[in-house]
Amino acid sequence: MQNPKADILTSVNATRKNAIRSLLLISFFLVSCTPSDEFPDLKSSSGDYSISGYADSDGLLVITVKQKNGDDSVEINTRASVYQRFAYGWLDTDSVIMVNSSDIGILAWDITTHYQPTEITGDIQAYAKTLYAEKY
Repeated sequence: MQNPKADILTSVNATRKNAIRSLLLISFFLVSCTPSDEFPDLKSSSGDYSISGYADSDGLLVITVKQKNGDDSVEINTRASVYQRFAYGWLDTDSVIMVNSSDIGILAWDITTHYQPTEITGDIQAYAKTLYAEKY
């Protein structure tokens, strides 16, 4: 003959274990989907410009470009998710800003052409991969 109290306790313990497992999974998901808060402020090699990043309301990386004198500020919406791995920086030419992201790949903008997207050359690709590898 089975003990009804034992069956109820077994059922309650199983429910508690399932609840704890669910909470752990949800916690892991929330922690792993937290946006990166690493948005370094990087100066160009000449020191005439600086770039910094932030996450917009959609969780996309926006790069702000500022001139040294502070008169001009431009924002570039990169379309890269801050919930993915990314790195950004200056090419040593002092005019090309690049992003390497796990979701959109490599993109670059040239400040001499009013921040228009620029062709991804071998130099840009190599340095963007180096930036990404150094960060991760």
